[in-house]
Amino acid sequence: MRSGIKPRLAEAVISLGRVRGRDNKARAKPVDAFVGVFSDTGSTPVASTNFVLRGEASIQSMSRWMCFWTAIATCIVVLSAGCSRRAQVAMPRQITLYYCKAGSGALVPMKYTADAAMSGSALENYAVDQLLSGPAAGQDALVLFPAGTRAVVTQSGGTAIVDLKGPLTRPLRIGASDEIALFKSLTYTLTDLPAVKNVQVLIDGHRSAVLPGGGFELDEPLTRETFAQ
Repeated sequence: MRSGIKPRLAEAVISLGRVRGRDNKARAKPVDAFVGVFSDTGSTPVASTNFVLRGEASIQSMSRWMCFWTAIATCIVVLSAGCSRRAQVAMPRQITLYYCKAGSGALVPMKYTADAAMSGSALENYAVDQLLSGPAAGQDALVLFPAGTRAVVTQSGGTAIVDLKGPLTRPLRIGASDEIALFKSLTYTLTDLPAVKNVQVLIDGHRSAVLPGGGFELDEPLTRETFAQ
């Protein structure tokens, strides 16, 4: 009886070993799958050389992508900064020219546009040139400088020096009120600009007491208070 038990016991042990072997293989499959999943995500596996190599490759790939997107982001920032600088364009500045109504001497302010970069004598010359040219419309109702009058403006401290040339060097047939109105408009226009406090008028490069044939005194600098008297 004992001789029959031994072969059966051996068979049972072998069968049990086979079952355990199949069980170990079954358990190994989830581990293999587990390793596969982690290797795809670039995580570091435990006790698997192949897994480590695949993880390092994945990390390097991710690093390259991070460098790529960092470069893209840097380009966007640089381009945005450039667009921002280009968008900060200086707006044209507005200046006010003053004309006088014929017969009353009442001031008529008009807005003109000047280059934002203009300043000092350049801006003063521009303003006087526009004043001498007169407005585009409504000239008949205003007192204007004679056609062909030219001017060169320089600045000394707070004084704008206006050298008038052309018809004003010859006797003019205009009334006293219109003569005053001409220099009132000139003085108000220039003293409206930055740093100009008064206006010294020259006739053809020389300081004159009055205009030829005129009566308004020009030998002293003119201010707005001059016309308040």
